[in-house]
Amino acid sequence: MIKKTQSKVFMIVMLSLSIIIMSVIFVINIVNYNQSKQQSYMLIDNANGMLKQMTPFPVASPGNMDDMKKHQGMLYWKTAQFYFVIVKDGIIVQTVNENNEKYSNEEINKYALKVSNEDEKYGSVGNLVYGMKNIKGSKIITFMDNSKANKNLRHMLVLSLLIGLIALFFAYVISKKISLWIIKPIEDTFNKQKQFISDASHELKTPLAVICANADVLEGEIGNNKWLYYIQKEVSSMDKLVNSLLCLARVEKENDKEELSDFDMSKAVLGGTMVFESLAYEKEINLIDEIEKNITLKGNSEEIKQLLSILIDNGIKHTSKGNEVIVSLKKYKNNIILKVKNKGEPIPKDEEEKIFQRFYRSDESRNRDSKRYGLGLSIAKSIVEKHGGTIKAFCENGFTIFTVVFIKTS
Repeated sequence: MIKKTQSKVFMIVMLSLSIIIMSVIFVINIVNYNQSKQQSYMLIDNANGMLKQMTPFPVASPGNMDDMKKHQGMLYWKTAQFYFVIVKDGIIVQTVNENNEKYSNEEINKYALKVSNEDEKYGSVGNLVYGMKNIKGSKIITFMDNSKANKNLRHMLVLSLLIGLIALFFAYVISKKISLWIIKPIEDTFNKQKQFISDASHELKTPLAVICANADVLEGEIGNNKWLYYIQKEVSSMDKLVNSLLCLARVEKENDKEELSDFDMSKAVLGGTMVFESLAYEKEINLIDEIEKNITLKGNSEEIKQLLSILIDNGIKHTSKGNEVIVSLKKYKNNIILKVKNKGEPIPKDEEEKIFQRFYRSDESRNRDSKRYGLGLSIAKSIVEKHGGTIKAFCENGFTIFTVVFIKTS
């Protein structure tokens, strides 16, 4: 239980830190991208402003811009990465390309025709960003080579991701330490509680044994007596409670691996079922076994037998006369599935999880009369979890079904 709680705390802290780190990386890159885009559009606007001062363009045939080189101010564009295209009625009128080492006139014209049908004032195509203006029925499209800015954005993204990975590593370390720090008081309290239960149970066994012995002596001297009967009955009930508490404390010891070994679970379940045949017969209940042969499990065979005993006993107690209790064991893929089904009063939906809690009793008055303390299913759950399995209860088609799943280890 402690390890599961620690894992949950670790996952919550790690997930929170990861979300924060990835959000920061995302925001930084989005802001950087938007700033780069706005800067590119601003440069295009500046270029359009200078271009407006240079108009009207000298007359020149398309693709022949020798006259444009002589135009005042055009020397500015010889080293700049701008490209200007005038489009009218879907036809290229003029192309200004003073940087044709990277993009030829044909490429620029192709891009211009492609974007001239767009409604957006600004946009991008490949590594080029563009701005478009309508002047006297013509569209002046200004392209700017944005490959350097895009390269910088990619470098920024890679760098931020590397920093993010390093940050995630530190987040992992921090999450581990925080989860240990948070869980430490809980673990100490839980261990003290287990120690108290174990110590109290041991201390109670001695006076109970003395009371029981004295009651037997008195019974031998004075014969049958209803007061002695009540004493013996209550001592017997208390002795069962103490034994259950001791069993729970023993099962919940973690890392108790020395007792785990491979055993034939099919034989253990069959033998455990046969023990209850006489009890089921007395109560006129049909006890059915559906056990697949040669299923082995690595675990504590005695604890698995105790688990089965708890589930079958619970099934018989909650099954009415003439009905049946079915015990099944089968292997599915890499899982071993143990089921105990009984027909009887269904478990309320909101109590399907609660019944595995310590001292939980769904019907207080009935359980008090039958001297049941709500520890059996809690012990069963502890045994299952110790063996790395899961247990759940639910109702289906008139049956109450307890399902235990173990993962088969090689």
